[in-house]
Amino acid sequence: MILHSVDVKNFRSILKETMLFDSATALVGANGTGKSSFLHALNIFYLPNPKVESHDFYNGDTSNELTIAVTFRDLSAEAKQLFSAYLQDDKLTVERVFIHKDGKISHKYHGASLQIDDFQSARSALTVKDRGKTAKEAYEGASPQN
Repeated sequence: MILHSVDVKNFRSILKETMLFDSATALVGANGTGKSSFLHALNIFYLPNPKVESHDFYNGDTSNELTIAVTFRDLSAEAKQLFSAYLQDDKLTVERVFIHKDGKISHKYHGASLQIDDFQSARSALTVKDRGKTAKEAYEGASPQN
């Protein structure tokens, strides 16, 4: 597997940004532009027990999830078979989501799959009852796909 991209949301100085990787990638830029934040995001993605604190959330706002999604390309045949349900264009995206609740930060890994943006409100609804209502609203407001 080779790193294809990293998508970071609500982490330190990064509200939402994606970095694409080539066979060799250099991070160059002025101080305070997020270079170290991307590297730290990659580090905590891989650490088994990362230390994430409330100040690591963008603007210290812990009401939003902190998400680090890493996309891999050039997977081995074994990896393709193992993760076949999550492959998109022969790439695998894995998200690590950090949530601040009741003064504690928890995290989980998720395999990413294709989703229609118009249905985000239904996926975000807190209760099953609300999901049905918001899904209907999203469906009625969704633009036709070609």
